[in-house]
Amino acid sequence: MWLSTVEVLESQRATYLKDVDDKKTKTLVFIDETSAYIGQSCEYGWGSSKERVYDTRPKGKKERVSLIAAITPNGVMAEQGLVK
Repeated sequence: MWLSTVEVLESQRATYLKDVDDKKTKTLVFIDETSAYIGQSCEYGWGSSKERVYDTRPKGKKERVSLIAAITPNGVMAEQGLVK
């Protein structure tokens, strides 16, 4: 008898969940990274009817901030920030 893809995936998922117990999940460490440009302004804005919106715009090179963190089930284990 041939199993459908869904049945195979469900079987694999059930096997995986049996293998992963609470003891193992306590030792998991997830590494996450993100970055963003700082000192930017909005390209558009909302003002009163028929009034133009003015804002200053930062000059020069954009600065980027990067953050990497190690996250465990108990919270953040370590973090490191970098400004470029």
